[in-house]
Amino acid sequence: AFRKSLQQLIEKLKNANAHFIRCVKPNAEKVPEKFMSPMVMEQLQLSGLMGAVQIRRSGFAIRLTFLDFSQRFLIILPRGARQQVLAAAGSTGVFITNSVDVRKVSQEIFAVLPTVLGPDFSTDDYALGKTKIFLRDSLSRVLEQCRHL
Repeated sequence: AFRKSLQQLIEKLKNANAHFIRCVKPNAEKVPEKFMSPMVMEQLQLSGLMGAVQIRRSGFAIRLTFLDFSQRFLIILPRGARQQVLAAAGSTGVFITNSVDVRKVSQEIFAVLPTVLGPDFSTDDYALGKTKIFLRDSLSRVLEQCRHL
């Protein structure tokens, strides 16, 4: 019964679109009107909030995993280029499967985008992280428009 209940809870959490509120404690004693800057700064750094702020300040408002980016924007490439991108990433078919290196697919998509987008594309409009791709809003809009053509 416990395992079944736990499994149901895990499924609900996976399906939920959860938003989290981060609480920052201003002091160790939790008393009003007392603010300890080093303690607050440490909490902000450890929570990853400072990194998120830095990314946003550099203008990269859109964040996608390599898999999400590849699945979303591979379609805007011409058919021949799509097949070459997938082959370069280890695919034997025309779909992104578990055996495909999605980071490689994303890099290959970016290599082809100048020919697809022309002057609307700039290498300054995106950055590759360890697990995510960061896009400027302008590039994201252009890519979305291409998807809907």
